[in-house]
Amino acid sequence: MRPTDLLKVEHDDVRGLLKVLQAVIVRLVEGRRVDLEDLEWIFEFNRDYVDRFHRGREEYILYPALKDEGVPECPLSELLAEHEITRSLAKAIRGHIEDYKQQDASSKIPPEIIEGSLSYTDLLLDHMDTEEKIFFPLADECFTKEAQERMAEKFHIFELERIGLGRKEELRELIDHLKNFY
Repeated sequence: MRPTDLLKVEHDDVRGLLKVLQAVIVRLVEGRRVDLEDLEWIFEFNRDYVDRFHRGREEYILYPALKDEGVPECPLSELLAEHEITRSLAKAIRGHIEDYKQQDASSKIPPEIIEGSLSYTDLLLDHMDTEEKIFFPLADECFTKEAQERMAEKFHIFELERIGLGRKEELRELIDHLKNFY
């Protein structure tokens, strides 16, 4: 399997996360009850799977390899900037969730959680779309079959070192559970 195919599978997992997040936000907007722990789990998945694992593969393996193949720095730096924006948004949302947990259980969900989650979802969907339509096909053209095999091996090592054996599957099961609930 090509490295870009692996990243597309991960994008599908992220889209699953975003569908759950959107369902949670709809419930919040409608004034229905949402278990805050579920919202925390969504952003734990985001931190571990999206940020540490998936983006790490892109930032430390794919993007540098594309740069080495002559892809201009500017579009790659734009992708990295988008990673930073979504990281900051997710961190802010986690902070708002923590603040909310300290309030009276009957208090209204802060709009920052809802608005931040909507912004996060939109940005991440656009970002993945750009990668899949522009950068992944470019990578498929740039890299020989042997280079792709080496990159796939680097991806595997990165997974083991970054999140550990089995953590990816635990996180996928978590999202599957939340998808079934929401």
